[in-house]
Amino acid sequence: MNYPLAAQKGLLQQQLEVQKAVMKSQQLPSLELAAQATYQSDVTHVPVPNLGIEPLSKDQYRSTLTMKQLIYAGGRIGANLSLESVKAIAKEREIEVQLYQMKWEVNRLYFSILLAQEQRELLVVRGKQLEEKRIEVGSGVQNGMLILSSQQVLDAEIILLKQQLITVEQWEKTMYKSLSLLIGKELELGALLNRPSFTTPMVYKDRPEVNLFASRKETLVLQEEIIKKDLLPSVSAFATGGYGNPALNMLENSFQPFYVVGMQLQWNILDWNASKKKRESLQLSRELITTEEAVFNLTMQRALSEQSIELEKLKQLIEADLALVELRKEVVISAASQMQNGVITTSAYLVDLNKLYESENQLSMHKLQFLLVQANYSLTKGI
Repeated sequence: MNYPLAAQKGLLQQQLEVQKAVMKSQQLPSLELAAQATYQSDVTHVPVPNLGIEPLSKDQYRSTLTMKQLIYAGGRIGANLSLESVKAIAKEREIEVQLYQMKWEVNRLYFSILLAQEQRELLVVRGKQLEEKRIEVGSGVQNGMLILSSQQVLDAEIILLKQQLITVEQWEKTMYKSLSLLIGKELELGALLNRPSFTTPMVYKDRPEVNLFASRKETLVLQEEIIKKDLLPSVSAFATGGYGNPALNMLENSFQPFYVVGMQLQWNILDWNASKKKRESLQLSRELITTEEAVFNLTMQRALSEQSIELEKLKQLIEADLALVELRKEVVISAASQMQNGVITTSAYLVDLNKLYESENQLSMHKLQFLLVQANYSLTKGI
């Protein structure tokens, strides 16, 4: 489906790659440049006279360049990379759910076009029948066997039929345009659409909602893993080089270079049960997802039950429609003969002809409704 929402999937992948690059950069060395110039009201001095130690200047300067390298982070970076990947998958599946909902609209438009085509064909056939009867009645009028009003009734019915045909054609055109916009492909007006056939669907294991629930649960598992890793220490190495006055020797009042190298350990040994509360929050989120999944399953079961009942009802209606159409055809044949012989009026014949058209139209509508319910049943199953 060429719906604008589908373009977001590509954007999500690009965003994920950027986020991964940012996280992986934490494993690379970092460089930090700092410079400072200060003036202070007092300085450290030695309160012993005659030692020859020059007092420090009250204006002091220092510039440093520090390199840091993360050595051990308790697996946080890898866990966060995994979490971002799963979050991206969950967002993609949210989009898939929204796109899947559009399939019901595609079904509606598709079968609306099929219904419009059926109605158009029925009207065309009915129009030919009326034209044939008009010729026959016109001949009877010329021969003095029928009155002029008999022909005029048929003329009026033909005009009414043309109006109905215009309405159906415009409706069909509207449905074609809407479907073209939805699928992103221009459909030629009047193109014959195939009637789909359906097999017995499987369980709704392939519904995108099911996959979305799985991704959301996996996200919670990874978030809990990160909480555990946040309790572990991190170790990094650093090296600082600089130039300043004073340098490391605070008793030497001159500009000197200096450096410091070392290791750093960071470990949050007291978080006031924050980790425990985070895990409790995740557990509540897990229960919420489980509840939503149960509601979804119940909704699907109810929808499948209703659709199954609707299919059975339509099957029975179609059987009744077929029998009714055959009876109407016999009545119209008899009425046509009676009209020719002047036994009944043209208006009486048209009543029977219209009833046949209504029965045929109803049969066509029920058949397409049956296919539409089958299509929606398959979508509910996840086919």
